[in-house]
Amino acid sequence: MEDKDIQDMLYKKVTREPLPVEVLNGQVVEQMTAKESVPLVLPNNWINKPEEPEIPLVEGLIYKGTLSSFVGSPKTGKSTLARQLAYCVSSGAYFLGREVVKQPVGYLALEEHPSRVRQHFRTLGLKADDLLYIGFDRLRRNKYDLVLQGLREQIQEYRLGLLVVDTARHMPKASGSGGSVLDYNETIDWWQDYLDIAHELNIAVMMVYHMPKGASANPNRNPIDSIFGSTGLSSIVDQSYAVWRNSDDRRSFQSEGRLEDFPDTYLTFNEATLWSELAEPVTGQTKHKSGLEVRIARVWDSLRKYEIESGMNLIGRAELQGRVRMKNADLLEVINTLVEQRKITVEVGKNGKQTLTFYDLPEETEWQE
Repeated sequence: MEDKDIQDMLYKKVTREPLPVEVLNGQVVEQMTAKESVPLVLPNNWINKPEEPEIPLVEGLIYKGTLSSFVGSPKTGKSTLARQLAYCVSSGAYFLGREVVKQPVGYLALEEHPSRVRQHFRTLGLKADDLLYIGFDRLRRNKYDLVLQGLREQIQEYRLGLLVVDTARHMPKASGSGGSVLDYNETIDWWQDYLDIAHELNIAVMMVYHMPKGASANPNRNPIDSIFGSTGLSSIVDQSYAVWRNSDDRRSFQSEGRLEDFPDTYLTFNEATLWSELAEPVTGQTKHKSGLEVRIARVWDSLRKYEIESGMNLIGRAELQGRVRMKNADLLEVINTLVEQRKITVEVGKNGKQTLTFYDLPEETEWQE
């Protein structure tokens, strides 16, 4: 290889630009020297080269060149929403009120019965000439390397902008892997290949996956971090999206990660059209508020709603924690802040349980001791 070729290859590896096919297929790797295996380049090799802008598929939510996880407990509607996303991107329709850049889409329907999936897309309004490439086969029976190569070839051939894998647990595992969905290291190694596909081929790859059944109802656990009962896959993906049931049985949608975070927001669902839309935020927060301010708003909104429902302005801390689905430390910080602001008082009973009494005092009203 010429020096210039080596520099170009190293630059592309460092910056994650798409690699030539012969490199991806391993033909150049066989000729790689020890020095080439650790790609280090000086700024003069890349500092003046223009970067490709991030291309949103769904404005403010989903971007090309990213790997994301879309998680939810069983029967919370994650596959329903994932198919709506696939339809919207392939047809150019708005998704959750956000503008969409129309792109060819690949959708791997690996879990539900094919007839149910087909009927869902018909109900959504899919047309025969929409560029939505659907696979119904149970790919976990196929060889891992062959499936990855097949994905790469078809992503390039059909110029896909989005690939949805529903659900990821039905994809084949790498050879030598025990296939355990609870092994953190195995999972990271497994999903790294899909991260490479997203970055190298500049496609948005969305892996649909299950949270533990009761994760969304656990007040001490962030549902997005609950795929394996730990931070799990959220540590490797660029963005995590989640849908879950709240304590009032309403579904909500949220995203966190390296891109723009989307606040916990209620979803409406039309049974006739199988279509979801965003309703009001669960807590009324905006991205301009600090984390503590967001949590205070979340607790305070829940207290006001509780007062309307029950006619009381006192509540046990355990019940409040269940309503706001918040970690112990975060809730304690909010309670201490509200006590300092003289909006609540806390009484500890003989059994050690705490009861909160809350007030709605105007700012100019003096605290009555």
